[in-house]
Formats: sequence, C-alpha cells, structure tokens
Amino acid sequence: MIFNLRINISILFFILLTSALFAEPNLYFKKLFEEPKLLYQVEEEILQQKSDSLRNIISSIPIGERLVNELVKKIYLSSANYLNTKYTTNNKIDTLNFIESVLEGLGNSNYFKRREKIWNDSSLVKYLTFKIELHFLEDYLKSFNLEDFKDNDIYHDIIIKANKDSLAIDKVDSLLSQIKTLRFDPLHFYYKPNSIKEQQRVDKFNVNKFDFNRLEKFYNEHSDVLERTEDEYKVNKEIIIAILRKETNLGKYKLKINPFQVLLGQAQFGILNPLLNDIDKDKQRKRINRLRRSAQRSLYHIIKFCIDNDFKAEDIKGNFVGAIGYTQFMPFNLHLARDGDYDGKADLSNMDDAIISIGNFLYYNGWKKYIPLEKKNKKKIVRQILKYNTSDSYADAIYQIAEKLGKRLN
Repeated sequence: MIFNLRINISILFFILLTSALFAEPNLYFKKLFEEPKLLYQVEEEILQQKSDSLRNIISSIPIGERLVNELVKKIYLSSANYLNTKYTTNNKIDTLNFIESVLEGLGNSNYFKRREKIWNDSSLVKYLTFKIELHFLEDYLKSFNLEDFKDNDIYHDIIIKANKDSLAIDKVDSLLSQIKTLRFDPLHFYYKPNSIKEQQRVDKFNVNKFDFNRLEKFYNEHSDVLERTEDEYKVNKEIIIAILRKETNLGKYKLKINPFQVLLGQAQFGILNPLLNDIDKDKQRKRINRLRRSAQRSLYHIIKFCIDNDFKAEDIKGNFVGAIGYTQFMPFNLHLARDGDYDGKADLSNMDDAIISIGNFLYYNGWKKYIPLEKKNKKKIVRQILKYNTSDSYADAIYQIAEKLGKRLN
C-alpha cells in the first residue's frame, strides 16, 4: 500500500513537472536554476517595490485647492515607511515637528516661491515629494562620523588610492575627522536641473555696457603674474581675466561652503524621486550614479590636495556644488593648481595662484600656443574655452569680454 502510494506520488510529480515544462519552459528553468540573491539585491528589490507602491499612493492623492500644508502632510505620511527602509533609520520621528520644519523650509525657499505658481499639480506634488526626502536627509543623516564612515566602501577606495600615492593614512583620517556635518544644498545634484537655461541667463549681457574699468584695474594690480602666465602657458591674459570675472567676479564673490561637506553628502546619497516615470527614473538613476562617482573621485583629490599643500579641511572654501577657489575648479582638477606667488602652496583663494592655475589648466587641456584675439580666431579660441566650461554661451561670453579688454589694454 505504501509502495503504491509512492508510485502514485511519483507519477503525479512527473505529470506536474511535464505540464510545467510544456506550459512555461523558460520560466520553469529560470526558477529551477536561479542563483540565490545577495542581501543587497533583495534589499534593492524590496525598496523598488515600496517605491512603486508609493508612486501609486501619492499619485492618487487628491490635489484639491493646492493647499501645500495638506499636501506635505499627506505625502510625508505616505512616504515615511519608504524613507525609513531606504535609509535604514530607526529614529523616532516627531511627525508634527518634521512637517512644520518642511513647511518652514518651503516658506524660506526662493526656488520654491518662484516656481510654485507656474507648476501644474503633478509638478508640485513631484517637487514636494523630493523636498520631503531631502529634508529627511538633512534631519536624520546630516551628522558625519569618521568611525562610521570607515565601514563605507568609499573610505576603503580612498585608502587604496592613498596607499598607491604613498599618502599617510593618519593624515587622511585627520582631515576627515575635522568634518562633523554633511551638506545637501545643491538641488542641481538631487533634482532635475535646468542648468543650460540658467547658464544662458547668467551669460546674457551687453558687452558694450560691461564695466571694463575694473578689469583694467585688475590687470594693473596683477600684471606681473598675468604676463608670466601668458608667456609660460600661451594663454591670453585677457582670457584669464575674463574667466575670473565670470567665475567669482575677480574674487569678490565670497566662497563660504566647505567642499568636504558637499562631496561627502554627494558621494553617499542621491534622491531618486518615486514619482518619476520609469524612463525618467532610469535617466535620473544613471545621472545620480555618475555624479556620485564624480564626487567620490573629487573627494580623494581634495584630500590629496590638502595633504600635499599642508591645508586643514576648514581652510578650503567653495560653492554649493563643491567647486573650489577663485578659479572654481572642481576638485578632480586640483592636480592642475599651481603656486603663482612662490610661497610653496597652490592656494586657489590666492589670486596669483588662481591666475597661473587657469593658465596651466587650459594648457594641459590643449591650449598649446598663443592665439591672437581676432575675429578670424574666434572659433578656435571658443573651442579651447569650452575645455574650461562646456557651455557654449559661457565660452562666447568669455571671448567677447576678452576681445574687448584686449583692445583697451593694447
């Protein structure tokens, strides 16, 4: 009886197996031979499921009369579980204080005020969803602790590179230990940018109304290093002055932000808005991954730069995306910084060093001979300027300023 039962079970199993093979052969073999998933793969799948579910929930929220207070509350209550899963935070969140803090931030945001009235309902909800996650980062992941960071793959990569370049690990740790908080300011990093339009707006000017008296005065004050840079690197002094005028208004623009804080934030985090459609989400994911890799690369370069020049982390100042000094070099270009005043340091907040560093940057990137500032050479000169900034409107503006200045200086 037992023997017959085993035969019947075997026959039944064979029938089920055969049916499965003929019905869904590819699916069956995929499941049969699929390798066990790693923990991070399982976590990613769970997070993706929560993201998809959140998109459906938030998309179904009635907009009503576009009451931002109500929208923020509903979106946050829908997002809390997703955010805790994504950032593995176990903090007890005071919901009322969190929502009030988000609303206060929106009330103080010129970015939001300028756009709120022109956004459609979908754009408004998408931005608020992003802003809530950004605020979540600022509230719960803003502090930086070196000992915790040592468990991060980013730190391990820094140590590998440091050993290769014979940098003392205790100096690397000493620099990083000076950082206590992260910065998450740059919307351009987390949110879909309008950088091309914004760059065109910044570059729009009438060269005939431009104040060239300041540029001439600047030349007179720094003529020695400007002429020396032109002789050594073949880059027109007028081009260098125009770049410094565009980047930091000849040093008048105050750089207050510590780039270590910016880069550590960018390297570790990125907001992939759950409300993006699949195509845009894939594009944004690639963009965030690219920017994070860039930030990781920049982080090592700024560490090496500080050690080589005996700077403390607090000595370096930049803008909200991590660009450094009067030249606004991104940190992965710091190996091109040069000492213009012979004090033994390449300090981009020192104007002589900034001047010669721009010359070296352009020379390194292909500007190998002096090019007269003449109309017939405009395309050639603009092509070289694009190595410094890839915006066509930026390069054209630099050329216009330099050409006009050249006529005044000669």
